[in-house]
Amino acid sequence: MKKLLLITFLFFAFHAKSQTTKPIDSFLGIKFGSSVAEVTAALKNRGGKISPGASPTLLSSSNISLGSRKAESFFVMFIDDKAYGAYFVFRPELEPQLIDYYNSLVSDISDVYGKGKSHKTFKQPYEDGNGFEVQAITTGNADYETIWTNENNKIFATIESDGSVVLIYSEGNLTEKATKQGKEKEKADF
Repeated sequence: MKKLLLITFLFFAFHAKSQTTKPIDSFLGIKFGSSVAEVTAALKNRGGKISPGASPTLLSSSNISLGSRKAESFFVMFIDDKAYGAYFVFRPELEPQLIDYYNSLVSDISDVYGKGKSHKTFKQPYEDGNGFEVQAITTGNADYETIWTNENNKIFATIESDGSVVLIYSEGNLTEKATKQGKEKEKADF
């Protein structure tokens, strides 16, 4: 009987946890599909400063934070006046903190959206655990990536070789449409 109660309790605890994960349908509380005007207003309400020269397809803002992390750069991508992606660039204060910064960001996002799929790859002579992981990353000999998916939407985190941590939110249908239009425009250029 005790085992049955324990199993039942664990099932409900797991089930409750799985129901509390947030769907990937927004970034910074801004819903995918929001217009340029709506995104601009929302960013200004968060203290963001919209960079001059905003286009109908790309908006850049400074002074944007995700939780306690201030973004070095922040962009929102649009198609047909609908936001389909957000691109954050973070940089830890010290290069040796790069992996810890990334792991902390991944952990915080996982607390909201559930565990993402992470993987690391190393090129020889580098390997995970040898103490030279940051050097491997900054020389282009290692990749750290985590991806969260929810229906057709995604969040992607990676460490770049320039020592930055990049986080991308994307809405699948609009992203697909933007990619298709970009390819058609590129073909038309030839």
